[in-house]
Amino acid sequence: MLFGSEIFSVFIPEREAYLAGGDYLFIIGISQVFMMLELTTQGMFNGIGKTTPPAVVSIVFNTVRIPLAMILATTMGVNGVWWAISLTSIIKGIFSAMWYYFIQRKYK
Repeated sequence: MLFGSEIFSVFIPEREAYLAGGDYLFIIGISQVFMMLELTTQGMFNGIGKTTPPAVVSIVFNTVRIPLAMILATTMGVNGVWWAISLTSIIKGIFSAMWYYFIQRKYK
């Protein structure tokens, strides 16, 4: 999340491009912990033999990205697309963990 523009500027000389790349890294960086949570929870679901919940979460919220990106892009430009990806990743991580928690609670 830090120094994204500087990192991009090493590879890309155009100022607008590396500034946009820095914005991208910052926005996506916000959701990285939640992406990790989603992937870890997916493995936990697989471990207990329930592969449907992660598939449902992934399909639903990845589908939601398209209209959300279109809405946010009208006001924020390309950063709206990155925010749509980041926000849905955050929601997927939280939702997956909650779903797993309630399934495990049901078995106790």
